[in-house]
Amino acid sequence: MKQITFRLLLAAALILTGSNASATLMYTDSFPSPATTRSTLATNFWNDGDFLEQLFTGTGLSEVNEFSLDLSVTANSLNGDTQDMDAILNGVIIGSFMVNPGDTLLNLSFTGLNVAGMGAGGEDYLVRLETTRTVIGGAGSANFSNGQQNLTLQQNMMVPEPATALLMALGIAGLGYRRRV
Repeated sequence: MKQITFRLLLAAALILTGSNASATLMYTDSFPSPATTRSTLATNFWNDGDFLEQLFTGTGLSEVNEFSLDLSVTANSLNGDTQDMDAILNGVIIGSFMVNPGDTLLNLSFTGLNVAGMGAGGEDYLVRLETTRTVIGGAGSANFSNGQQNLTLQQNMMVPEPATALLMALGIAGLGYRRRV
């Protein structure tokens, strides 16, 4: 009986030590903002390769797992064509989207990412929205207004749960005490 009790307690302790809790770190800022770099836009306004980009430094994130952006679309005169774009984070295409005629707000959300930070502290991120196809001549264009706290970069981490370590210690202490008695 003592042998079975010992094995059950040991198995329970091993299972419990594998428990983790998740922690989420978030960074929010405005994009585009007055600090956003805009490519030189040619005659059709949005040509293949035109972009908006901004460097965000000191985010406190070593990796980005989720990206969300609310883009306010202004002066949308698209008519008969779409504005096709890629969302790029530190040179990695994380998703694609379209601006359709009549769009006034786009809610972009990309998950399942594993994009590492760059820079000296490894916490810098270059966000770039790049056109992937020239809008047909005469089909209009759209622009994005400067936002307010609408870019969110998120890092999800697994951390050991303190309660698990305490339970493990109590289990081992109990086993030691039981063995002495």
